[in-house]
Amino acid sequence: MERWRRWVNRPDFWPNGAILVWSVVVFVITIRVAVAQPWSHTVYPIYLHAANAWCTGANPYEPIPGHDVFRYPPTMAMAFVPWTWLPLKLGAILFRWLGVWLFLSGLAVFVRALLPMRLSPARQGVLYLLTLPLVLGSINNGQTNPHLIGLMLWGIAAVARQRWNLGALCFTVATLVKVYPIAVALLLCAAHPKRFLPRYFVGLLIGLALPWSVDGWQRGAYLYQQWWGWLTIDNRALADLERCSRDLYLILRVWWEAPTPRIYLTMQMLSALALAAVIVRMRWNETDARPRLRMTLLLGSAWITVLGPATESATYALVAPLFAIALAAAPKQRTPFAWGVAFVAAMLFATVLIAAMFPKDWMVQALGVQPIATLLLAAIVLAEVYEWPDMDAKLPVASSIQGPMRMHWPPKDRGMRESVGETSQWYCQR
Repeated sequence: MERWRRWVNRPDFWPNGAILVWSVVVFVITIRVAVAQPWSHTVYPIYLHAANAWCTGANPYEPIPGHDVFRYPPTMAMAFVPWTWLPLKLGAILFRWLGVWLFLSGLAVFVRALLPMRLSPARQGVLYLLTLPLVLGSINNGQTNPHLIGLMLWGIAAVARQRWNLGALCFTVATLVKVYPIAVALLLCAAHPKRFLPRYFVGLLIGLALPWSVDGWQRGAYLYQQWWGWLTIDNRALADLERCSRDLYLILRVWWEAPTPRIYLTMQMLSALALAAVIVRMRWNETDARPRLRMTLLLGSAWITVLGPATESATYALVAPLFAIALAAAPKQRTPFAWGVAFVAAMLFATVLIAAMFPKDWMVQALGVQPIATLLLAAIVLAEVYEWPDMDAKLPVASSIQGPMRMHWPPKDRGMRESVGETSQWYCQR
């Protein structure tokens, strides 16, 4: 037992464990995709169908018998054309690998640029392990959620480093893949209205205009009409519990009383305005941009899942950073009550994951377990928003990123070294 304890306490145990677990998961999924039937537990062929329809002049939004409908913007169908040049299974594997790379690399740059403390190697390994359960389903099914959260992580980290064009490009691509990342982008516009907002909207206009510029005005208008038609009729909030949206509306519907569509829309708008007010207030009161950028992603992703337009169980991959950071990067001042709330949220997510191993797992999801857990985590992060800036102040801030620069730690000032304490051994490379 003592030997096992010493092994677990080694500095490289959790980082190496995270690398091993992620590698095994990706390898197993790759083998499954290579040997399984093309339509087995995957949505990747739906993207290919839409891209082929766009190439042949057909309707990408035509329902596929026995399968789901393509619900993405026309730009997504056009951008997916290069994947049709690859063999089906090879393209499906590479598409999943791309999502894994975007997510893990985006999480790495986000942790390095925006967390209020420098995590030890053990806590970093735990953080990467905690994100896996929430994104595993999306990776296995070939969904775009890992790509989206990866792009948003990259975009937030780029803005933190004042690389405005890269940040706007990441959020533009994410919005053109699925619409709801615009919620985080608009919060980012509130955080940096002068530098980010113009770049983002120019990129968005260019991306939305691509179908018209390539296919002509009539064809482009037809595609957008078909896409908008599906968005307006695909209201899952009132569907049966097996396939309805997993959001706040479900909680109210199951545990209290379902609100009218107008009241629920008002709740969505008021909550979005409240989040924007929090970000604007932080912009006025703080010179360091890292706290508001961190809150922009964490609270914005929570809003997308809990109050967004179309939340599925797999959509909760977007709150994987919120889940992992709330548990593995908690401030030292966290109260036992807050730790208890975080533990309850973790158990709720674990309940959904365990239920997924059995038939009729939707019966657990229909209780609103996932949105309740996300609300608990968002409440913890929001309550600790004024504790993290004290830790941010102990870390060096670079005003701009004009070129490669290395900042060594500890600093020469002895007093700052003593105030930081254990974190004096790290260094940050940009």
